[in-house]
Amino acid sequence: MISLIPSEQMNTILIEIAKGNVSAINDLKALNVVADNFNIFPDNSFCVEISSVIYVLKLLKTGSESNALIQEWAELIRWGTFCNSQNIIIELPFEIRWGHSEFEEGKIIDAVARLEELGDIVDGTIEEDEIVALIKALSNEI
Repeated sequence: MISLIPSEQMNTILIEIAKGNVSAINDLKALNVVADNFNIFPDNSFCVEISSVIYVLKLLKTGSESNALIQEWAELIRWGTFCNSQNIIIELPFEIRWGHSEFEEGKIIDAVARLEELGDIVDGTIEEDEIVALIKALSNEI
């Protein structure tokens, strides 16, 4: 029998992920999430701030986290999906908000979409000058 993952534990991890804690993806995978063994607080939404995306871009620039993990972070943040420890795609039923205005939202989505392309055959690398340009574009909004 698969045990139910407590809402508090799941939400704590998702909040860390929304803050840009890329390695929290591994904590999420360690929960052995399957399609029906978790709860998320029903009215909970997670806000991805510009500062979170800048932080992740700086991790990429310095090589502090792997491209694969950053790509997984971007996919979860953008679509609410990730691969669990058995490589099964899990879609989490939560709302993701992007900053505090439509303008911020557009800038955040553009950067996250670019991070999601890491590892792709086409456009799968992000050079340092592009990272700097993305950070600069986001920094103008803070």
